Amino acid sequence: VVTGFGRTGQLFGTRLWGVNADIMCLAKGISAGYVPLGATTVNAKVAEAFDSDTTGNASFGHGYTYAAHPVAAAAGLAAIDEMERLGLVANAGRQGERLMARLRGLTERTRFVGDVRGVGLMLCIEMVADQATREKLPRSSDLPQRVMREAYRRGLMVRISGNNLILSPPLIINDAETERLCDILDDTFATLEATL
Repeated sequence: VVTGFGRTGQLFGTRLWGVNADIMCLAKGISAGYVPLGATTVNAKVAEAFDSDTTGNASFGHGYTYAAHPVAAAAGLAAIDEMERLGLVANAGRQGERLMARLRGLTERTRFVGDVRGVGLMLCIEMVADQATREKLPRSSDLPQRVMREAYRRGLMVRISGNNLILSPPLIINDAETERLCDILDDTFATLEATL
């Protein structure tokens, strides 16, 4: 659901590890978030069990209130067409590499950054109490919230989850926007580093 449709720099996150899934649940990116849409896909082996059945016993009966909704289906097809036309999967891979190359240096410049990790356009900056041991910040620490507010003040919206700053920029992000995002984060972390 989260790693599908290009977010990782591959069409599906499973492809990064050579996983050939029998069944996949898909959502979010399938319609670029314009219209709620989900899907379940199966590989040929699973489909064959249904397709070759002549008894009628190999069926899956389930009713969905919005099954095969024409607006959602049209949005999904249009989103996939645009993703292919614009080369967004490859762009996510390129921009993710650019982000990682720039942001990894935060661990050297900022005492409270323990790790920068991610793949494609799914990245995390982990904030810690002790960089050497990677001891977590205490729950009472307001540092993650201060980072979020400082980034926002500079024009960048980020998401905080516990001690982690989560980045999930849009798949259409370009070189200039990626550099701006990194510049803002560099300035944000430098400003807070100076206050410690």
